[in-house]
Amino acid sequence: YNHRYFQEMLETEMERSQRHSRFLSLVFFDIDHFKKINDSYGHLAGDFLLKSLANRVAKIIRASDILARYGGEEFAIIMPETNTSGLKVFAERVRRGVEQMTVDVDGHTVAVTVSIGGTTVGPGISVDDKQDLIQAADLAVYQSKDEGRNKFTYLSV
Repeated sequence: YNHRYFQEMLETEMERSQRHSRFLSLVFFDIDHFKKINDSYGHLAGDFLLKSLANRVAKIIRASDILARYGGEEFAIIMPETNTSGLKVFAERVRRGVEQMTVDVDGHTVAVTVSIGGTTVGPGISVDDKQDLIQAADLAVYQSKDEGRNKFTYLSV
């Protein structure tokens, strides 16, 4: 899904979470060193890598989760009914799943890793605006990158 669909669904899922006092987690992840891949192999190779990664992650998520491209090489996953401990287990599953994949680009095998950030709202953890949730997940991605990449960071809202 695209960015606009992500925004619409996050709004819907936040309303549902608040109305029913349920947990909702948000994951952002960014491909590590994506610019280097584009510079080394070209933008068509980068596009192929993005599609391959999205297909890989789509096989890892639950049917109720919503995977969307947020922008550039950044993706988001909206996870209804997922508390913080479930988020941490899931994020690590995604990180390992991506780390284990390789993509053949013009006869070269390219390994891929992602930096992941996430946050959770729910009973006792509320926000007024979806931007607060987005900002926490996005900052967590940057913290993962700052701490060496290929890792997951959780930040409270």
